Amino acid sequence: MAGTIQVSAFEKRVSEWRGIVMGLASQFVLLPFLGFLVVKTFDLEPVAGITLLITTTSPGGGFSGLFCSLSNADLALSVAMTTVSTVLTMVMMPLNIVLYINSTYGTGERSTSRAVHHP
Repeated sequence: MAGTIQVSAFEKRVSEWRGIVMGLASQFVLLPFLGFLVVKTFDLEPVAGITLLITTTSPGGGFSGLFCSLSNADLALSVAMTTVSTVLTMVMMPLNIVLYINSTYGTGERSTSRAVHHP
């Protein structure tokens, strides 16, 4: 299943920045913070917690085109959002990972007490 958009529709969505800003705030602020809250609330071990934090800081544009096509949503906005979030991921993903992993598990000596030890 493929979808097509006109270049003018894509340009219009990029120039109408409110939808893009809402999507970016959800992608890079809200979702990682919710992942952080889950890790802290359930006191997850480092392997599970770090995996969840990496998952919640990763962009989710891979299936958005499919879901937009299936639900007759705004495909141009989806493509614009995926384009912008993919570029910003190069900065925001490492920043969120460092921020939330250090806030949750600490660094150096403090983090070794919770480390997973294998026999």
